[in-house]
Amino acid sequence: MLRQYSRRLLPHPWVRVDKSFDAKLAILILDSFPVKVTTDITDGERLSDEYRLYVTKTKTPQIAELFANYNTDEAKSWFSTFLGVDCTQGHLRIELCTDSIGFYLNRHIDWPEKIMTFQTYLGSGDPIMGTSLYNDDNSLYATVPFVHNTGWITDNQSKVMHGVERGAVNSIRHSVIINYVTDGWRAVNQLYNN
Repeated sequence: MLRQYSRRLLPHPWVRVDKSFDAKLAILILDSFPVKVTTDITDGERLSDEYRLYVTKTKTPQIAELFANYNTDEAKSWFSTFLGVDCTQGHLRIELCTDSIGFYLNRHIDWPEKIMTFQTYLGSGDPIMGTSLYNDDNSLYATVPFVHNTGWITDNQSKVMHGVERGAVNSIRHSVIINYVTDGWRAVNQLYNN
């Protein structure tokens, strides 16, 4: 499923992905992002669904087809083995995020309902626009650089605190977030099979 990656243990277990998709697929996904962008600052949260697109089979069938292989039992089994968490009963959730100049994201640990989070950066941009990872004492550990078709993965057993530093996003920042979520995920309208 992944092209190139390396496992990291600090500050908590996570995976650095050096090539998420094949080159043609990465361009097709990038071309699928909504054109509309904002200059509003979001107070450290992704508050508006207006600037992100949830990929579903009914609302965005052409885009959904690009991610169909992630909705297979084989993919869920592969990620389960790869991460050591059970993704087999998870529901696929795919989010295309368009963040604009001034965007930042407060430090947080993902909701436990997100069994797996796999974020891939697409397009051009300054490497400092990537996701920052933090030590338990809230100090900066490292920033996963914003580089086209690279990213990172965490799971709900790892307590990786992450966010986007204030002032880091200095141009449009596109990323794909692929999750497998539990039955406890309430926003069912965001799920791939919806």
